[in-house]
Amino acid sequence: MCGRARIMRTFAKYLRGTGVSAYILPSYLYRDKRTFVPYVMSAKELTAFFDAADRLESWHCGDRFVSYVAPVIFRLLYTSGLRPQEACCLMDSDVNLDNGEILIRINKRRKERIIVVSDDMLRLLNEYVTQRTNIFVRTPYFFPRIDGRMYTAQQLGAVCDRCWKMANPDLDPSLLPPLRPYDFRHTFASTVLQKWINEGVDLFTMLPYLRTYMGHEHFEDTAYYIHILPERLSASPGVNWDAIDAAAPEVSIWG
Repeated sequence: MCGRARIMRTFAKYLRGTGVSAYILPSYLYRDKRTFVPYVMSAKELTAFFDAADRLESWHCGDRFVSYVAPVIFRLLYTSGLRPQEACCLMDSDVNLDNGEILIRINKRRKERIIVVSDDMLRLLNEYVTQRTNIFVRTPYFFPRIDGRMYTAQQLGAVCDRCWKMANPDLDPSLLPPLRPYDFRHTFASTVLQKWINEGVDLFTMLPYLRTYMGHEHFEDTAYYIHILPERLSASPGVNWDAIDAAAPEVSIWG
């Protein structure tokens, strides 16, 4: 309902802007719960973050196994566009270490899907499992805490925050833009779209593939990422604005 109200509110503002009389839903009605602004990291910021995750010590986050989990789980979030909950809930049986297929059981749609990771990510996953096997006798979770339990959203967020601060040692932590584990999913989608646009790919044709891979229920959930593309993308010589417009075509009132 909040999403629909946001659409109607925006449309009414558009009508007002064109001189047409329209009623705008007050902001206190069906308030959109999304109060955050997705943060899309640059390549430099990603490199610094992953370097910090590689240097993470167990005492940083109060878990002796965090130094093994952090470098892998955040790279998986970025390279696969998983939701943090999907990565935290992964079971050993969900990950095929031979062909790189990962079965996603827990998600917003409550529908299972299979993704395939890159060769580099697959090698990293295998190296991680070898290390984990030497520490844990038995745990059903692919990314466990030292007590064998799965990470909660709050715990993974605390690890992300620690790595983010370590990646920016010269900046006052209070001045750092908020970074959440979910932002790796946003950065993944933005990176894929940027790559397609620079290659001159028709986004309207490719978005359904991205929608399926990311596990979106609605097409507009995937198209949303077009609107948060970093500003630096607008200066790219490979931008095809016609392709972007095609992803959200004009609708005739007589259609």
